Amino acid sequence: MSLNPILLAEDDANDTAIFQKVYEQSRIKNPLRVFEDGEDVLKYLGSNRAECPLPAMVFLDLRMRRVGGLEVLGYIQENFKREFPVIVLTGMEAIQEMRLAYQAGAHSFLMKPLQRADFSAFVEKFKGVEFQVVK
Repeated sequence: MSLNPILLAEDDANDTAIFQKVYEQSRIKNPLRVFEDGEDVLKYLGSNRAECPLPAMVFLDLRMRRVGGLEVLGYIQENFKREFPVIVLTGMEAIQEMRLAYQAGAHSFLMKPLQRADFSAFVEKFKGVEFQVVK
């Protein structure tokens, strides 16, 4: 059985490295696809489903170069409604952006930097999403 990927859109190399480490420690087996910009996520989502299956979940930074997270959220809402959860990654200073992201269709938020225990507990909330976790 092929598991749908989990997408991470994050343009900060340090935040990406932290996310990847926490993701590996969570023992989720879905493949992780990392994008440095929202434009690349839009290209992925607009591609052939055989080559680029719909994600199980999307983790999305709001502040990225070229195409930001709010634009990606708008595209997802327009084209995919609620086919997969979108989780916004943000820092404490982004309270206004958090409100806008909820209005644009974000399912939830995770504060950066991520911690393994918080991430694992958070992912378990999404029971309808098909994950494979190794015990």
